[in-house]
Amino acid sequence: MRFAMFRGVFLSLVATLTVLVPNYSWAAPAAATQKETAPKATGNAASTELNEKGVQAVKSNDFAKAETLFRKSLSADSRNLTAVFNLAGVYLNNKRQKEAIALLNQYIKEYSKDAGLYARRGDVYFSLKDLDAAGRDYEHALKLEPEYPGVPSKLGTIYTLTRRTKDAEAMLMKAVAEEPKNGQLLQNLSALFLINGKAQESISTAKRALQVAPNSEVYVTLGNAYETLGDVKNSLISFQRASDLGDTRPELKAKIEELKKVNS
Repeated sequence: MRFAMFRGVFLSLVATLTVLVPNYSWAAPAAATQKETAPKATGNAASTELNEKGVQAVKSNDFAKAETLFRKSLSADSRNLTAVFNLAGVYLNNKRQKEAIALLNQYIKEYSKDAGLYARRGDVYFSLKDLDAAGRDYEHALKLEPEYPGVPSKLGTIYTLTRRTKDAEAMLMKAVAEEPKNGQLLQNLSALFLINGKAQESISTAKRALQVAPNSEVYVTLGNAYETLGDVKNSLISFQRASDLGDTRPELKAKIEELKKVNS
C-alpha cells in the first residue's frame, strides 16, 4: 500500500508542475524587475517608448495592439532585443509558435550570447511539448546567465516530467532560493525530496509549504515522509488532514484505515 501512495504523490507532482512553466514574463527596459528579465535594449528612445507601451497593452490583454507596438519598436530599432523577447511572447500567447521560433532563431544567430532569447525560445518549445528542445534552451540560458530569473523552476519542471528527479531537485532548490515564499515551489520540492529518499528534508520543506499555502497534496507528501521514517502517529494525522481538506482518493482512505489499525 505504501508504494501505491508514493506513486500517487509522484503523479500528482507532475500534474502540478506542468502549470508552472507558462508564467511568461514581459519586460520594459526602463522598468524591468528582477522577475521580469529580458534582453537589454539599445537605448533608442523611440523604440524603448514603443516597447513600454506594448507592455502596457499586454497588461490590458490587448495583444493585437501589443503586437503592433512591438513591431513598431523593432522598426525604430531592429537591435532592441527586449522588443524581440516581447513580440515572441505575443506570438506564443496567440499560439503562433512557428512565428515565434522563426523570430528568435533569426536573432539568436546574431546575438548568441543573450540568455533571454534562449529562455523565451524554451518557453515556445515547452508549449509545443518538445521537452528536449525546451530543456536545451533553458540549460543554455542558465549557462550564459546562471542567475537568470524563472528558468530554474521551468527547467525543474522538465526534469521532473522526464524523471530526472535529482536534477529536478537541484533546480527547484535554486527556484526556492529565488522565491522562498512560493508555496507551489515548496510543495514540489518537498515531493521531490521524498522521491529521492530524503524524508527529513521533505518534512521540513512541507512544513514551510504549509505555512504559505496549506493544501491536501502537501499533507499527503508529509504523511508519506513520516511513514517512511516509521512515525505512524504523525503520518496518520497528516493523511487525515489531507482527507479533511477534500482529498477523496480511495487509496488515501484505505491508507488512513490501515494506519488506524496500526496506531490502535
